[in-house]
Amino acid sequence: MALSKVNWRKFLQPQYQAMDRYLCIMCSIGLGYLTSSFFITIIEILQQTLLSIFL
Repeated sequence: MALSKVNWRKFLQPQYQAMDRYLCIMCSIGLGYLTSSFFITIIEILQQTLLSIFL
């Protein structure tokens, strides 16, 4: 959803539509990976903190 707001026509040329889609897919995968890694790290930090407090 965040990448749908980007105006890709400013960055890409119209004759490379297949590459445009590939770039959008790769950006989506990268953004999803970074987001999930961030949340997993936050959850692990919270688990470690709570375990150290209560044990």
